[in-house]
Amino acid sequence: MALKKILDSNPKLYNALKKKGEEKKYNHGDLIILNGSVKDKTAFIFKGLFKVTLKGKKPLLLYHIDSQNQCIISLMNFYTSSVKTSITSLEKSSLLWVSNADILELANSFPLLKIEMLSSYHYNNQQLLLTMDTIMRKSIEDRFIDYLLTKSSIYKTNKLCISWNEIASDLQISKTTVFKIIKTLKTKKQITLSEEQIIINKFSL
Repeated sequence: MALKKILDSNPKLYNALKKKGEEKKYNHGDLIILNGSVKDKTAFIFKGLFKVTLKGKKPLLLYHIDSQNQCIISLMNFYTSSVKTSITSLEKSSLLWVSNADILELANSFPLLKIEMLSSYHYNNQQLLLTMDTIMRKSIEDRFIDYLLTKSSIYKTNKLCISWNEIASDLQISKTTVFKIIKTLKTKKQITLSEEQIIINKFSL
């Protein structure tokens, strides 16, 4: 649920969060976490789009978070002793950071907050499992198509400005593979290339 709908339905919760929290703004490409430095906080998304990446020698795109579908980034859900992720802003974004200690205190007074925190936890885990399942079960071409469709849904357009380097990095495939798949999709007339855009025509999955 969008944060605005949650806060509009409960102005007391909004005021409590604003009083406890600190609003920060980010630009495209900004990391919103650095080595777990804000692991003890929760972010409420006022505006923005983010990607969650599995950290390592070859970072892998896991999934996206947008303000309409997932309004809370609880870093308690992103870190374990063995798995670490990074979260990057993909556009101008605004987050309200609130300490987890304050969140736990407020959750006792506002059941809605507790429900949304649990929803955030389940969303993150569901998206992670879906990504792992996709990697194991689907071909590279199908993963590529899913990637384009996801981007199209997020940006609400069939005209995508994505560099081949970004695609290769997000999907952890070579630029040569990106070229081959794009060539195949063009031949099938599922996409069209126009200047620096990939235009989605249709897919028959």
